[in-house]
Amino acid sequence: MMGFILLPLLLMLDKKVSRLDGLILIVAFVAYIWQLTRQERKFKKLEDHVNKKEAAFYMLLTLIGIIILLVSANFVVKFATLLSIDLMLPPIFIGLFVVSLGTSLPELIFETKSVISKHEELAIGDLIGSVVTNSTLVLGLTALIFPVSADIFLFFTSSIFMVLIAFIFMTFAESDKGISWKEGVSLILLYIFFVVIESYIRMLIG
Repeated sequence: MMGFILLPLLLMLDKKVSRLDGLILIVAFVAYIWQLTRQERKFKKLEDHVNKKEAAFYMLLTLIGIIILLVSANFVVKFATLLSIDLMLPPIFIGLFVVSLGTSLPELIFETKSVISKHEELAIGDLIGSVVTNSTLVLGLTALIFPVSADIFLFFTSSIFMVLIAFIFMTFAESDKGISWKEGVSLILLYIFFVVIESYIRMLIG
């Protein structure tokens, strides 16, 4: 996972994500999927207790959810822009804290339900898959459609914290005992520390 996080950061060193960069990110995502396919036998599979009608119903719900997500994304962008103007805060600040927290809520609900249902692998897989997909496929497709201007030095602190937290998370996840409640608390405290530091830096920048 660390490589997929570092790749877009390296591509942003020239202060943009070009269409070529976007293509590289998409190729990286395809390589990630191919790697998962090769390792499929190593993963524990769930017993099939779902019939075809239930599977079709869940697929329909997923499709409806995707449509709602696409429609709501437009409103989120407009709301974030207006909020940035009203509060006189940089758009990146709103994206880092307000928008990111809002888009993470569905994942929080999914992970919580997965853990309660004793399917911890689903929760870990969703977290890792989300990070990889956002870092490669989402950013890559966006750059292909419209190249992105991105000065990595504007969110240098965020990048450092992202790499650090990802490394700590992977260390916890790969341990024999999984992620304990103490490790979970430490990750939350690390996020709070990141918010404080990033807010302080933005105040200094003005």
